Amino acid sequence: MENRIYGPDDHPSHAESATLSQASWLLHLKHNLIKLIFTNSMTSDQNAAHIRTLRMRSGLTQKEVAHILGFSSGVPISRHERYKSVPDLLTALGYERIFRVPISKLFPGLYQTVAMGIEERLAKMEDELHQSTAKGRHAVPIARKLEFFVERTSTDSNNSVS
Repeated sequence: MENRIYGPDDHPSHAESATLSQASWLLHLKHNLIKLIFTNSMTSDQNAAHIRTLRMRSGLTQKEVAHILGFSSGVPISRHERYKSVPDLLTALGYERIFRVPISKLFPGLYQTVAMGIEERLAKMEDELHQSTAKGRHAVPIARKLEFFVERTSTDSNNSVS
């Protein structure tokens, strides 16, 4: 049986017939993340103000930032600053490079939304692995995954102590 990863909105009855390519899954994820972020106006205000504040502190205009990022006009920058659109990964990395601020700090609301979804799915996966009764050759990959979760938890604990 083929291993597939399905989103939270996928129903088991559709799971067997649904196959999403990586690109369409990322678009689906981006769409859902944008909806989640727009429902939290405080988060979008914080993100918008942060990018705009950094740009204004730098003395750069929207058009200059756009030129640095490879855009022909300042419109995309305005949309990002007002949080009317989420920049793609390359643009977000560009902002990170320009302002020397990690993406997770540039877009804290988006980062938190992604982090919460990832942690939720990881916890579910770990629970499912702990309930697994695989034996023989099927037990080895499960053991490795459980080892990954232990290492990950250990790393998280060490990072929160320091």
